[in-house]
Amino acid sequence: MGRPDSVIREVGDMVREGMPMETAVSTVTSNVAAILALHSKGAIAEGKDADLVILNGSLMPHTVAAMGVLMMRDGKLLKKGNYGDA
Repeated sequence: MGRPDSVIREVGDMVREGMPMETAVSTVTSNVAAILALHSKGAIAEGKDADLVILNGSLMPHTVAAMGVLMMRDGKLLKKGNYGDA
């Protein structure tokens, strides 16, 4: 498991270097889930266990939800660690 901040930084770097956002995101989501046979991950669909990250215009996290828990809103950390209390 990679550090979330490094994954987000890599997506931002790929987009800034000209890669389409959809390709950059699939590189760290659906592609990884398929390679690791994580059938409940990698897509937003019924029956999937999706974590969501909404980026701002600077490609930094604005809102984050993980395992059904809102972790960040408006760039403010609400919870930290492995889904623990802030």
